[in-house]
Amino acid sequence: MAAAIGRAARGCGVLSPGRLRVTWVSGRHGARPMASSSSRSLLSVEERSRLDTYLDTLFEYNARMNLTAVKDKKEAEERHIEDSLALLPILDSVSPGGERGRPKVIDVGTGA
Repeated sequence: MAAAIGRAARGCGVLSPGRLRVTWVSGRHGARPMASSSSRSLLSVEERSRLDTYLDTLFEYNARMNLTAVKDKKEAEERHIEDSLALLPILDSVSPGGERGRPKVIDVGTGA
């Protein structure tokens, strides 16, 4: 199945599954992809601002709906953001034009 997806993806400019290599480490919350705190530095000023707005909004709604057990921004970045940002160097390396040609992707995760 993954091979078929990879073959189909190559023709449409989608990153094939075979190109991804993620290192797993055991952390406080179990095994998770390894991401560095410098992952945020790969974002533009506008993207960092949007991320801050997203986290502020997450905590605002979390107070009413209990969306996550995370209670502070640092932990939210560690548990919900850094693993997604860890893929940016990979996306840049396979994108013509680097950051400027970066494909649009979404990390749907396993949450609700």
